[in-house]
Amino acid sequence: MTYRLDLNALRAIAVAGVVAFHLKLNALSGGFAGVDVFFVLSGFLMTKIIAGGIERGEFSFARFYAARVRRIVPGLLATCAAVLVFGYFWVDPIKYEEIARSVISSILFISNIDLWKQVGYFDNDANEKWLLHTWSLSVEWQFYLLYPPVMYLLYRILRTRRRVGASVMIAIGLSFALSVVVAGVRPASAFFLLPTRAWEMLAGGMVALWPVDLPQRLKRPFGLIGFGLIGVSFLVFDSLTPWPSFGCLLPVAGTVMVIAARDDGLPLYRNAAVVWIGLWSYGIYLVHWPVIVGVEYLALADPAATSFCLIAVIMAGCALGARLMSAQSFGRLREAKIGAYERLAFGATFLLVGTSAAGIALTSGGEWRQPENREIFRASRLAMHDWDYPSGTCNGLSFSEELRPCHVGALSGRRTLIVGDSFAQQLFSRAREISDNDPTRGFTFLTTAGCPPILNINRIEVGFRCDKFIAKALKYAESSEFDHVMLVSMWYDYFKIGPKNICFIAKDGCIVARDSKNVVSLLSNSLDAMEGQLRQIKTRGKSLTVVLPFPYSKVDVPSALVKNTFLGRAVLGAGDIDVDILFQGYGAIRARLKSLADSVGATLLDPMEFLCTDRHCPTLDGKGVPYYRDSSHLRSSTIRSDRFVFLDKFM
Repeated sequence: MTYRLDLNALRAIAVAGVVAFHLKLNALSGGFAGVDVFFVLSGFLMTKIIAGGIERGEFSFARFYAARVRRIVPGLLATCAAVLVFGYFWVDPIKYEEIARSVISSILFISNIDLWKQVGYFDNDANEKWLLHTWSLSVEWQFYLLYPPVMYLLYRILRTRRRVGASVMIAIGLSFALSVVVAGVRPASAFFLLPTRAWEMLAGGMVALWPVDLPQRLKRPFGLIGFGLIGVSFLVFDSLTPWPSFGCLLPVAGTVMVIAARDDGLPLYRNAAVVWIGLWSYGIYLVHWPVIVGVEYLALADPAATSFCLIAVIMAGCALGARLMSAQSFGRLREAKIGAYERLAFGATFLLVGTSAAGIALTSGGEWRQPENREIFRASRLAMHDWDYPSGTCNGLSFSEELRPCHVGALSGRRTLIVGDSFAQQLFSRAREISDNDPTRGFTFLTTAGCPPILNINRIEVGFRCDKFIAKALKYAESSEFDHVMLVSMWYDYFKIGPKNICFIAKDGCIVARDSKNVVSLLSNSLDAMEGQLRQIKTRGKSLTVVLPFPYSKVDVPSALVKNTFLGRAVLGAGDIDVDILFQGYGAIRARLKSLADSVGATLLDPMEFLCTDRHCPTLDGKGVPYYRDSSHLRSSTIRSDRFVFLDKFM
């Protein structure tokens, strides 16, 4: 295929956007759209190869897949091997095991499915996934597996390029419609899975199947408008934008326009930096994210600048190594002139990386590297998985927006309804303990993680339906046969100004607070509506308890304990949570919640009074075992312990 400067420039811009986004450069908050540019480019190039080969009667499935392996797998293997080697010396066993499992899913090209099950791309937890970025390679590989046989069948059935193109257009429409629908309710599914991403690659394929022959005078403006659309997407979108959805049309349409323009005369295309970045875009993409995560993991100074410098040094080293190696070697690789020795070496490397990763995973992340700390590692690992609440079946609303209650114990006798967020889910193990000891007690949980139990409030992030859930939950509390209703939440942290994570529903839409005074004012309106609803519940003879936040840490307690122990740093100690610092600035919100409880005759429970001494709260027990499974959620076994016996009289 003829080398095109415009396509190389698109690669350079795409990878620059992705790296800028991952370096948290706020000016390019939509830089993640660079991946969508890559998808369109990939679809265009693959369609030209496949359609051209089929029409000439020269297409070979074996040659096609072999070429894809040579293009993608060596760099991926090198990246995975480098991360494993680095991790051996500097990454704690829990994270190292996670890396090893990620390596396996990456080289098997199922990392997008693995990540879809674990975490959303924009979630905070995603920042600690060393091979998070390989999800896009898995999507592309899955597309490569399916696309050639589908195209071959279409050509056999429909015969002409125009008819094949029409069928691809239909597929684009269906995939795009699916992405719009799913992005609004299941954002992780829309982001990571092929069915909702296929339309982007097929859009590139349409340019190959139905090329546009523009007049010379229109090529330049057409291409510049395309670059403008890509640039706008980098500037105006952010992690709160539903993706891929309508907004995704901008980078996809912009890339299609640049490809269709076929304008190789733009001076930008010949800029040495643009040419170099484009040629090395795949390597930059592979390297940049593990470097950024590694710098954050080791808590190095000035992480953005440090990461950028390390990425530049690594890529410069790769470029120098490529120049020093013989041109003949690279020519053989590109032209598929690979002998038995090279194939054997490639297979051995693949097996070595795969078996090394499997070995690390099977030995719990290489705990044997520090046998003296094995008990700390194992206790922390148990803490991370110590969570009894069946979140998969009892969290939030169903797809059809029906409540999904979770029942524990008796369905008659004294029954308690617990409404709230994941902090309410913490009480599940205590409720089960109480009901096991007293067969007359029963509990029902209505919870949705990430949503405070307050009316007329929603999250800015895609996929949340807090307002609908809380309205339904309180109606359920009013109409059902419960003796007692508890409202449990983190409460305060939702109303931080910085993250823009909460909005208040009004006639004009969902309003984001501008400052702390604005928060209290808007929150008061929501709590006023809440007060009327709670009074309705009280008139039905039910008692009410409002539970203020449990103490929580600013760091992931078990993760920090393991990492600091492994690296020989000072470990997290007991009494590290200073309540006054943790809840600084939330006095007005606390007072408003207390006023709400007083006005409806509810009991106000502050767990701090029972769990903290002198306004300091321990994160570890006397044996150094974490009370927490992460930064904020207490372990189920912790909630069952005698420290939490005070809950029984409130439940």
